[in-house]
Amino acid sequence: MPIREILYTLICFSLIWAALKKRDSKVLFNIIMFFCWIVIALSMDSHDINNYRWAYDQGILRGKDKLFDLLQDLFFNSGSPFFVFKLFYSTIIWLLLYRVFRTYTVDTALAAAIFVMGPMVGLGTQMRSSMAGAIILNALPFLLEKRSKEWIYCILVLIASLFHAMALFYLVFLIPKLIHIDSSEFRDYMVVLALALIPFFLLFAKPISQILTAMQTISNISAINSLLSRLARYFSG
Repeated sequence: MPIREILYTLICFSLIWAALKKRDSKVLFNIIMFFCWIVIALSMDSHDINNYRWAYDQGILRGKDKLFDLLQDLFFNSGSPFFVFKLFYSTIIWLLLYRVFRTYTVDTALAAAIFVMGPMVGLGTQMRSSMAGAIILNALPFLLEKRSKEWIYCILVLIASLFHAMALFYLVFLIPKLIHIDSSEFRDYMVVLALALIPFFLLFAKPISQILTAMQTISNISAINSLLSRLARYFSG
């Protein structure tokens, strides 16, 4: 195992060990979150990031979700390299996560340490879904608090969907509010539905795959048009 991976593993286990002893330490929480920022913001090498970097460097800035495309446009047109765009973008994700841990967790240091042991790496390498997920985490309290503010929740979910369309799925959590069903009963129904969908997706895997491929082609039409226009200018000039 490379030295980098060994060091990373040792740091992660050291943080979780310290957090188990000082669960609500603000100092330890900030140390852990600084480590999270290093991993999330400075991760520059993964399959997805390399694809984003290539598209950015080629000026192919359309075909994803609207707000992601807009941010790419702003940085690309300002002459910023991909590194600067990724650093800024990931720092926004980190700030959203920092707010969630600081505001809504009790044992903040322990919660942050558990996050380090789990999904943190993915948030450094999955750009669009990570931003959408960070926004959703900030949206959920507006739905779960006693005096819920569904309209704020809906707005934040819609904003998240402009980074990744799959965020619209979280509108399903409005159902208990709309039909006044008990949350635990709704949870049970969702578990049954999820189990029922497993054989459905197994039986119809091929047509579902074809539909998703067609939808992806449609969603990427602007990127295709941009590429074709560039090729046309190249061969005509």
